[in-house]
Amino acid sequence: MGQRTQILVVRENNKGEKNAKFYHHQWGFGRVMYLALMDAYMNDYNKESFKSGYNFLNNKDFTTNGKIYDVTTEVPKEVLSVVDVTDFETIKNVFEFGDNNNGGLVISIKEGTKHYDGADFKIGFLLGEEDSYTYDSKTNERIDIEKPFSRYLTPQEYGKMNGGCSYSDEKFVKMFTDFCEYFGIEYLSNVNE
Repeated sequence: MGQRTQILVVRENNKGEKNAKFYHHQWGFGRVMYLALMDAYMNDYNKESFKSGYNFLNNKDFTTNGKIYDVTTEVPKEVLSVVDVTDFETIKNVFEFGDNNNGGLVISIKEGTKHYDGADFKIGFLLGEEDSYTYDSKTNERIDIEKPFSRYLTPQEYGKMNGGCSYSDEKFVKMFTDFCEYFGIEYLSNVNE
């Protein structure tokens, strides 16, 4: 039960080492994933990189939402170890291990040249199974919109298509896209674009 979503966070430090973590939110559609990205960005913005033992790969991704749970151990290491945000098949492989019905979010965070610099963020939303179809109001016939987990969606597309779209209304999505534009957060592109 719930609007089950997952967030895949792929971190890469300035030495080229990567770490992928997989998170679950039981009621994650609507505004939840947008706000999660903002949380992850603010955690990087406020990082304590001069603190003893600081490690970019182990920096906390989410601190303001206690309902986002780390489920990384539910994904086989051989699946996570080859994750590449530019290879969409590797992304789909990870999400197959999630208890998901309403999509997801991929966040790529790449450390700056100096550990105290701001990281480069790229994001892509994903359409889930429940949001990939609708029903004809007259015939009750199922109408497929598009295949779930088939491509990265922009914040605007996800805002209109997710099951909680009344909570990710145009005004909210504009505020989010303004946030991304201001801080230089880019959108992940699909192979065919």
